[in-house]
Amino acid sequence: MQRSVLFSLFPASMPAPLKSGLLLALGISVLGVSDSLVPLISDDMGLGQFHFLRSIIAVTGVLIIARTTGLGLWPERWTAVLCRSAAIIIAMLLFFSVLSFLPSAVAGAGLFTSPIFVLILLAICYRLLPGKRRLIAVGLGSAGVWLVLRPDMASFNALHIIPVIAGAFYAGNIVITNRYCADESPMCLSLFYFTGLGLAGLGVACWFSLFPSQLGGDTRFMMAGFDMISLSSLFWVIVMAVLTIISVWMLTVAYQSADASYLVVFEYSYLISAGIAGWLIWGNLLSLSNIAGMVLIIGAGSFISRRTATI
Repeated sequence: MQRSVLFSLFPASMPAPLKSGLLLALGISVLGVSDSLVPLISDDMGLGQFHFLRSIIAVTGVLIIARTTGLGLWPERWTAVLCRSAAIIIAMLLFFSVLSFLPSAVAGAGLFTSPIFVLILLAICYRLLPGKRRLIAVGLGSAGVWLVLRPDMASFNALHIIPVIAGAFYAGNIVITNRYCADESPMCLSLFYFTGLGLAGLGVACWFSLFPSQLGGDTRFMMAGFDMISLSSLFWVIVMAVLTIISVWMLTVAYQSADASYLVVFEYSYLISAGIAGWLIWGNLLSLSNIAGMVLIIGAGSFISRRTATI
């Protein structure tokens, strides 16, 4: 039911794998817009409190949707769902944590190594070697990422490995979702994800409330405990929670419906939406290298989509 509703957004004659790819691109673009709103609340609350509050709202939304639509919330495979949830929760905690003390360009470049890790995991665990077309598409997309993000390698240090580890865990989430959670309800997967992330956020916020960090500056967002927040910040948390629910639903259905190594290229759409949102909201202008990178990213997705019937 969930798949047919979302797939009805596209022409009936469109190949199913391409529908999944475009659905993923749409979902992750929504996520790019949501993440661009984080600076609106970062001065008013910490990372743990943010995840905790957003998850409460998201879980409430998931329960309401499941109640009104009759969608299941209990896993068919408990182990697979729990492993999938753990992988994506660790990835998101690592990714958001480095945003407080590493340039977003470095963090983004690390997270978007996930397509490479997907291919590695499939090759090691399942002996599924990617074809030349997929390797070329991932290579083009990766080149586009580097042009868009332009990380400063001259200042590289050991902390830069953290978002790369996040990318590896995110790749694990992708593979588990596709291979072991294809028959799970998207609402079930969303519920476990938001619940786990909320509990993790609660733990982080409680820890720093009991043991306040003496560090300030860029580390404040990551290491802040619970604090009073404004109605404005609460409003934006609600907006981000709603956008995240929509995004996670789309991403889950997409990864349940097509091969993971085919879909990972479409994840690069995040950079385009985040770039546009950053320009519209914060006035961040795109450079020529940004535009060139986006062209490569779109080209990679278009190239692999044209080969749907043969890969």
